Amino acid sequence: MTRHDIIQRIVAVSFCIGLTACGGAAPGEGMETAMAPEPMPEVVSANEAVTSAAIPAVDPESMHDAEIDKVLGSQSYCGFSYSTDGGPILAGTADDGTAGRAVVKIHGRLVELALAAGSPDTLEDVLRYNTDGIDIAVRLLSKNGTETIGPKKQEAEMIFELEQGLTVGYRGWYRCLQG
Repeated sequence: MTRHDIIQRIVAVSFCIGLTACGGAAPGEGMETAMAPEPMPEVVSANEAVTSAAIPAVDPESMHDAEIDKVLGSQSYCGFSYSTDGGPILAGTADDGTAGRAVVKIHGRLVELALAAGSPDTLEDVLRYNTDGIDIAVRLLSKNGTETIGPKKQEAEMIFELEQGLTVGYRGWYRCLQG
């Protein structure tokens, strides 16, 4: 056996050992009890939510029901989602005699918004929510409901604008849910 053959065998054996070492368990796999849930996000002002953030990397995050309930309570709400199955990135109540409110999650923090003055009670044109430093507008893309995926789920767009100079548009889905 030549020196070249020995080196080839060593490389082949090392490669096989490396491949088997990569097949470890996924995080949390094989544990008897589930991993601890992430802590509930705190509710902060818009300015505080984006202060430490890199502005170009700010995107609203999907929220769970408990996070939405923390701000809106257990009442019915409508929300905008990136996908038909995803959690809402914006959840808001209509103006029901009290001021309409909404919540958005930015960098793991919940930000409460108010229904902007002049917004309709329902999404007939453009629904706007805002707070100091953040303005969010939602508009249905199909007014006649021909693009409805399921009950009250329609294609929509959301414009997310930060006072610090970021404006981003998203296409997704708008639907109303019972609280």
